[in-house]
Amino acid sequence: MARVKDCRVQDSWTSLTCEQLEGLTHRVIRTLGNPVVWVDANGRVSMHVVSVSYGGWAGSSVNQLLSEDGGKSWSRARRLILSPLFNLSTLVRNQVVTMEDGTIGLPAYHELLHKWGVWVRVTPEGRVLQCDRMPSNVGELLQPAVVAIRASDAVAVLRNTNSTQPVIGRSATADGGQTWSLMAPIDIPNPNASISIIRLLDGSLLIAANPLANGRNVLQLFRSRDDGASWTASRTIERSAPGGEFSYPSFAQSADGMIYLSYTWQRKGIRLCAFNSAWLDASDTEKPAMESAP
Repeated sequence: MARVKDCRVQDSWTSLTCEQLEGLTHRVIRTLGNPVVWVDANGRVSMHVVSVSYGGWAGSSVNQLLSEDGGKSWSRARRLILSPLFNLSTLVRNQVVTMEDGTIGLPAYHELLHKWGVWVRVTPEGRVLQCDRMPSNVGELLQPAVVAIRASDAVAVLRNTNSTQPVIGRSATADGGQTWSLMAPIDIPNPNASISIIRLLDGSLLIAANPLANGRNVLQLFRSRDDGASWTASRTIERSAPGGEFSYPSFAQSADGMIYLSYTWQRKGIRLCAFNSAWLDASDTEKPAMESAP
């Protein structure tokens, strides 16, 4: 974990190890991955993290933890019960959505044998209130990224594993996640790569994606001003020759409107870039502020 100020990494530390989670959950933990971190209204840091006891990612579980000291230490670990099949093969990847009633909307996905998105709603204490499959008729999609549009409306975009139709999938809800529409393709290529989405302070939506049929050597932004019905190519964050990789993007926005995008850089480290809405409309020769961490 790292603390960032003005797009500069102030300090970083190992926040959670397999051994620490074993001590909190009293279960064997061999692998950790895909941490999703957020700060609640009281300034406490919560995290959902995937753990594997045996086998690969298809044998994973999701854990919820709480930190009172900014992610230095963790307590109240709880393994979420999300599947009747030995509670395995549910993972998380993208940011949570805070619901009006104080519960947490958690985009998740299933990966054993077949792949699909899952919408989970939990209490801040980790009690599961809802765990529903997101319907799809356009192939196997996973790693949903969800953004709230209005009080009960939200849009989800999903990574597509279908090589015959390699485009981003889209779903929507108008009832706070109780039901989701059938997946519809967005005209943005997707090479079986993860996506991030955010709603900016001006109401527009922004996607970070690898818009290629194959490869992850381009990381580009796409913007929507009609709640995700249509998308326009915006700025290119990274571009390299085939074989390069800029992947697994993740967005955040501060109260002053600064947009932060972190992503895997060439499988060697994490890069963080910062920009504002004005930069999205400026000359493509302007570069955002960037910081890399090993």
